[in-house]
Amino acid sequence: MPIYSMTGYARTQVRVHDQLAYTLSVKSVNHRFLDIQLRLPAGFDALEMELRRVLKESLVRGHVELTLSVDRTVQQKAGYNRELVAGYLDAFKQARTEFKIKGEPDLNVALRMPGALQAETRNNSEEDVTALTESAAREIAPLLEEL
Repeated sequence: MPIYSMTGYARTQVRVHDQLAYTLSVKSVNHRFLDIQLRLPAGFDALEMELRRVLKESLVRGHVELTLSVDRTVQQKAGYNRELVAGYLDAFKQARTEFKIKGEPDLNVALRMPGALQAETRNNSEEDVTALTESAAREIAPLLEEL
């Protein structure tokens, strides 16, 4: 049975797998017509269409805001730009020899150079988007009942 008018809030947090979780929240206030606002991360177009369909089937009126936020607990791999650091060390040795000065290169200085440190970040893989889309599609109905 569709809901005609309501003011409410509901939220659920779901862990899809070890490195991917999300929070899905719905907020609604009375409104003369059905006004749906979705806030989803980029790349979830298929999920947006499914969520709109479910919201339109379940609600008749109200200003409804649905927000999906993705939480990644990724262990980032840190590394360094080997060529850049090697170039710094070679330049240091050449300058030391050319100007006949004493001193040792400072690793902290080398690693503070722009681009010296690199982190491997994980983007939305197709498998993650599919898994999250399927999970959120399952979770929306119970979330609307809680609303």
